[in-house]
Amino acid sequence: MERNFSVVNQGLGNISKTTRELSNIHYIRSEILRNGNDSWFMEESVSQLISRFNAELEQVIDTWPKVFAPKAMVLFTLEHILVNAASYGTDETRARVVVHEEPEMLVLSTFNKGNVPDFEVDVLQPFQRGENLIEGTGTGLGLSLVPDLLSDYGCTFTLTNIAGFTRAQLKIPLDSPSRVLPFESSGLPSVEPNTDPDDSTVQGHQTHTR
Repeated sequence: MERNFSVVNQGLGNISKTTRELSNIHYIRSEILRNGNDSWFMEESVSQLISRFNAELEQVIDTWPKVFAPKAMVLFTLEHILVNAASYGTDETRARVVVHEEPEMLVLSTFNKGNVPDFEVDVLQPFQRGENLIEGTGTGLGLSLVPDLLSDYGCTFTLTNIAGFTRAQLKIPLDSPSRVLPFESSGLPSVEPNTDPDDSTVQGHQTHTR
């Protein structure tokens, strides 16, 4: 009987969480339609998210450029990327966010160990979650605003399995022309986060790209 009550309570909790997420997504879209795009500096907001989720920051730029994309939509997406990354982390295997600049784009790459994505599932669609994910930890709505960022605001997004890490990479348009030469990335952070001694090379490469 107690187990049945626990299952019912968990189900009600998931329904409540999903309802709140849907309401928040609707509110964000409505506010952006009302107020338009944003020109803003991301550094403070990203730093707060990194601190909140006990992640590591690798900054491959001296100063953060101003970006041109809806602030609420970008932060919602980054928050949920970090929620997922942090859920698989420990004190020894923390998520790492690598920030660099490319011509016309600011690039934020979030790495976490394990949780190899299920690339047969389109995780950008609402309620879609890979079978390998921890049960009961999400609503499948965390990346729901990514298609808006891609189609309406010039962002790009990739979800990649590389060298035993999951990399969620979001590229956001700059507010002004790029100040730097192209940054050639190996795909991994310059300091590999939490890499086992025998896991220092790329063992496979799969990608979900939109």
